[in-house]
Amino acid sequence: MTAFSYAPSSRQIIASWRIGAPRRAEPVADVPDSCDDEGADLIVAALSDLSEAAWRTYSDIDESADPDETNTEQWHLREERDDFDRARALTIEPGERDRWPYSPVLSAAKRLGHVLDEVGDSRLRIQIARAVDRELDAVLAADMGDFAALAQQAVTLSRLSASPVQIQAAWAILERDLLGAHDIQEGSVDPTAACVATTVWLRAAAIVATATDPDDANPDRWTRAVARADDIDAMPIDTIAAVFGSLADGLGSSATVERLVGNAHRVATGQMPDLDGLRDRLRGLDDLAERVDPQAMSRILDEVRVCALDPLRPAPSLLDDLHTAILGCFLLWRAEVLVEDLSVEDSGDDEDLEEIDPDDDPRLREAFGAAVAAVAVQTDRMSL
Repeated sequence: MTAFSYAPSSRQIIASWRIGAPRRAEPVADVPDSCDDEGADLIVAALSDLSEAAWRTYSDIDESADPDETNTEQWHLREERDDFDRARALTIEPGERDRWPYSPVLSAAKRLGHVLDEVGDSRLRIQIARAVDRELDAVLAADMGDFAALAQQAVTLSRLSASPVQIQAAWAILERDLLGAHDIQEGSVDPTAACVATTVWLRAAAIVATATDPDDANPDRWTRAVARADDIDAMPIDTIAAVFGSLADGLGSSATVERLVGNAHRVATGQMPDLDGLRDRLRGLDDLAERVDPQAMSRILDEVRVCALDPLRPAPSLLDDLHTAILGCFLLWRAEVLVEDLSVEDSGDDEDLEEIDPDDDPRLREAFGAAVAAVAVQTDRMSL
């Protein structure tokens, strides 16, 4: 969401937002002398609350939820999206103080309108109304896949549902430069959708790295391949094991990503996802505690996670892990290619692999990308 702040030295209200790793900022309003610092702080708080509530209608809507089921969280989010025009109006004419809407978007807009009434400065009201319009328009633009200007902050969010259009956009980037794919991670594609496409390409990369038949799914072998790459460079083994395990259970790439991201969303809001899975892990830890010493067990417990992803940035963190695992598959594949070229029967331990530089020979990168693409294109992209 956009963060609004008040700069007393310049008497300006500033909007700032992330566009991936960098941030952008610009002034949106000049605070008149008739408005004290407390009033400016109230304006900033209402603007920030409105932005947060508005962006939740983008990130938290689950497209698989029944739109006709009333009074659910998903129903309320859809209602709030439909209330954007009312929110714009409440900023100008907030109405009576003794009647407050249930909607967080409308409540923040009404609160903002009343503060502006108290200040009584028409120029400030126009500037703030423009900032509100710009914020709500950015949410709507992001929902349509347009990540220009202020809407670019959408790429830092973790949407519960992946847009088919964005999945295809991510697919095209991966197809163009699998090991680079910088456009995905630098903020041109919704990260949840990018994760869906990248999951397909990771599966293909694991198949190529392990020289397995694409029709003979072997998730355990794929996970072991990523684990072996961990001897060369740090790999997100637990996350990748969760991804491959979900695919082994019969879930597609979209369902796999949306389940992982959804679980992290629930953890971030204080809920406990996948209770059955948690019970199984706890029973496994109890059994393990009987076989290892307390010091080792303490280290193991320090690594236990409620969910596989970072709850604060689930989709971006998953995307990072998927790309890291693809690089790991490339390192293993490249090692085998070098071994074959040297006519060596056994590559020995993995110490020799540490010498491998993935940027050393672009021809190998291109060959790996082509081999992975040949497997990935067998996937029905319209079914993702």
